[in-house]
Amino acid sequence: MSLARCVVGHTPASFAGHNVLITGANTGLGFEAAVKSANLGASKVFLGVRDLEKGERAKQLINQRTGIREHVLLWHLDMNSYDSVQRFAVRASSDLEHLNVALLNAGVYSVNFKQSPNLLGYQNWNLSSERRDASNILHTFNDVTTFKSSERYQASKLFVMVITQSLASVVNSTSNGVSVLAVCPGFCQSELSCGHQGIATSILRGLLNMLVLRTTEQGARTLVSGAALGPESHGKFWFDDELHQVSAPEFSGDDGKKLQHKIWDEIIWALKKDVHGLVDVPK
Repeated sequence: MSLARCVVGHTPASFAGHNVLITGANTGLGFEAAVKSANLGASKVFLGVRDLEKGERAKQLINQRTGIREHVLLWHLDMNSYDSVQRFAVRASSDLEHLNVALLNAGVYSVNFKQSPNLLGYQNWNLSSERRDASNILHTFNDVTTFKSSERYQASKLFVMVITQSLASVVNSTSNGVSVLAVCPGFCQSELSCGHQGIATSILRGLLNMLVLRTTEQGARTLVSGAALGPESHGKFWFDDELHQVSAPEFSGDDGKKLQHKIWDEIIWALKKDVHGLVDVPK
């Protein structure tokens, strides 16, 4: 991905009659995507937020910026809790007659090594003997001795590509009308790296903001324009107003395919421990 700033366009699409769900919507890219979705005429915009107080402030600000007061709704969602994610999904399934767009946006670029309760549970879970004998990718990423924040962030993006391709292969876009794609807003000014502090970091961030980084409004254009694409986007990667094949050197050839399947397999097995009712997902 080039560091040169390239300003992407606004989507000409209309979200009239659409229900739009956005996670991580109280700040940054998610917030700006919510503003755009409301301005595009969405029937309802559901803000998935962890902190309801901050979410309420974001909702009021969206109302002020768009002049739309009845169509923006606040739902609690803690992406660090499987129980919260399940309750959120159940609520969406029961309360919404239809869901047209789900922008699954949320992230943090942490400086220090941290373990979520769910990963700690996975670490102590008794795997089958076959899986204990095999090299375990998730355990490797759960090891403080190999932690480097930049590498972990890059690896998380690689995992997104694996999940996108794997889900796209499971979901039949032609028969059910659901398209699964990954979008990249590029390098943006946001609170993603708020954990990185210090004078040198502040100077570097200021230079990047001025010379390289897109604004969150510009980055959100990619989220919204990607959400407006049709079935041609299924299993693809949307970046700089163009569709790309989801690909990475690590996943090329037979060994790459095996690695991709292994990552997906481990993710499903990790979820099975804490997500009740999860059934086997075909590969």
